[in-house]
Amino acid sequence: MVVACAGCNDRIKLDRFELPIVHPLFDDVTNYIKFNFDQSCENIKIEYIVENIFELKSATNFCELFKIEEVYSRLLYKLEADRKKIRDNVESKFLLVDKSQRNFEILVRLFEIELNSFLYENVEKRGSFGLTKLRIDFVNFLQKKGMEYDLEYLCKKLSINMEEKAILN
Repeated sequence: MVVACAGCNDRIKLDRFELPIVHPLFDDVTNYIKFNFDQSCENIKIEYIVENIFELKSATNFCELFKIEEVYSRLLYKLEADRKKIRDNVESKFLLVDKSQRNFEILVRLFEIELNSFLYENVEKRGSFGLTKLRIDFVNFLQKKGMEYDLEYLCKKLSINMEEKAILN
């Protein structure tokens, strides 16, 4: 038996939970899950990062009990705001570059720098501010799968030739 908050006992768990379960007092559920997104950032899915069936069942039971996917799906608008802020920062910095130097490669570098800065900022806040896990996973998604989508958006907005992209690959 462990102490649990009234919110968990009286409003969420009641008698509807299954064991095993990740316990917030002893485990950090963020070690067992990763948020995945689609390009439009309108959908979220949980991927489990586990080493055995016990960890999988514990994490799955936790996420189902607390409706993690559903709860965080309602917060995706915050990631859209973050994405807009990242794009706006990249655009502002790009427009500060001398016109003769503006090209796709510079845009990519500025975007990578902005993503790394956003990632670092959220890693530093982890554990003391809400949504840092969601934002960290979102930046990792942008770095691995979403970058092309955002670069295409920025290229259109800034009238950058996407043909240069092929040269960089």
